Amino acid sequence: MAGRSYRFSGVLAILAVTGVGCAEGASENANVPPLDGIDTGAVVVDETGADTGGGSDTSVDSTVTDTGMAGDSSGGDGGGCDPAKGLTISCGVGECTVTMPACSDAGVPNTCKPKDPGVEVCNGKDDDCDGTIDEDLGETECGKGECTVKQKNCVDGSPKTCTPKAPGVEVCDGKDNDCDGNIDNGFPTDTCGVGECKVTVSACSGGMPGVCTPKMPTTEICNGKDDDCDGTVDDGIADVTCGSGVCANTAPGCVSGAPGVCIPKDLGIEACGVGECINFVSKCIGGVPQTCAPKPAGVESCNGRDDDCDGTPDNGAPAAMCPPGTNVSTTECAGGLCKIKNCAVGYADTDGDPSNGCECAASAVANACPGKDLFTFAVGVSRNEENNLPSLTGEHWYKITFVDARSNVTAHPRIKLEMVDGTTPPLEFQVMQNVCGSGAAPSCGAGGTAIGRQDWDRYYDGLVLTKGKYGDANWTPILLGSTQNAVVYVKVTYKAGTAAATCTKYRLVIGN
Repeated sequence: MAGRSYRFSGVLAILAVTGVGCAEGASENANVPPLDGIDTGAVVVDETGADTGGGSDTSVDSTVTDTGMAGDSSGGDGGGCDPAKGLTISCGVGECTVTMPACSDAGVPNTCKPKDPGVEVCNGKDDDCDGTIDEDLGETECGKGECTVKQKNCVDGSPKTCTPKAPGVEVCDGKDNDCDGNIDNGFPTDTCGVGECKVTVSACSGGMPGVCTPKMPTTEICNGKDDDCDGTVDDGIADVTCGSGVCANTAPGCVSGAPGVCIPKDLGIEACGVGECINFVSKCIGGVPQTCAPKPAGVESCNGRDDDCDGTPDNGAPAAMCPPGTNVSTTECAGGLCKIKNCAVGYADTDGDPSNGCECAASAVANACPGKDLFTFAVGVSRNEENNLPSLTGEHWYKITFVDARSNVTAHPRIKLEMVDGTTPPLEFQVMQNVCGSGAAPSCGAGGTAIGRQDWDRYYDGLVLTKGKYGDANWTPILLGSTQNAVVYVKVTYKAGTAAATCTKYRLVIGN
């Protein structure tokens, strides 16, 4: 018989030889070739299942190489693996075991690969293929107290349910007989004594019947408890007193378990004195009666108060209460404030502040119409007129003549007011003209056309002098005699509600 060699590696391989061709009179088992190179775990069997060789290795992958047997037409020179011979191989353990033909239909030796192991479950099988059935499935504990049971989760391939023992009647023995999770529960209690001597014990304690013995009484103190066990809380504690004279008071020595707090009487506030001498004193301070004494009188000053405590505020001499400042002749106290009554000749108070006196030299501009004549402005002529500020209640008047105001289309009468120091003007002006017929002489205070202005202008359109960018309405100028000139009067005053500016100048920018 030509020689065959079988090589196995990895997992257990079982070879079954069925229906192989043998020499006449020879045993089939004798025709099984030596398994050269096969791990000892390989098992070769004939068609009757008899073991013909091999070992016990359980982790072999199988590879079969047929180099020729009796009955092969190949003569033993690499004719291949003959599937017709019925050889089989097996590998793996438990539920991973696989059995398959040793040869493919193409005559190529097959390789046996075990199934992948699964998760072990309770079914009488080796699901995880480790050679042990239903292992490591643990156990379950159920029930409480004396009903506690531990049950294996799997027995003989069948899952088991944990069932607690039946509960019994609770007895005083240190155990949970009724299996409710509590030891020696449900027993009645026994109470003895009163107040802080009161004791309550269970009829069962530590697995033994309880004995009730009252505590010993102590001295009564203020704590909301019956310390002396006489049935009354905080009894026999004396009252507390505080303060003296009309301010004295008494309080309980113990209130709601806390020491009583004594607060001297509060008899309110007492007042004495008049004006700035009036004084207010609590009749009781720290439980001690108090006496009210007026404050000492002071020197009368201009502040709206009665400093000298004679019952009348601000009744001192004006010069004493409000000493005159620079360039001030007389002062007065009004409404609790010092004010300048009269300035020295040639000076004016522009800011209303008595602390800096009459700070500005008087303006040369008259405070009444006709005021200062600013000459005649021909077409294309402009000039600036600067002056000191008027007083808060004063006014400055100017007379301005615009040449050809009604005959020259290039004429553009304009008046603008600004501060020399560039600040926002607190002043405004009003433009006035005569309302009489053409040729009548202009007069002061008549025909106001612009009120509360800081800029004013007009344009001549060939027929009438219309309002410009800063004007109020169309304006037909009153002509001076037979000329085409127009005369206006300008009154400069402080804007209503505006505080006085510092001592600075204002400027009228005038053009035609």
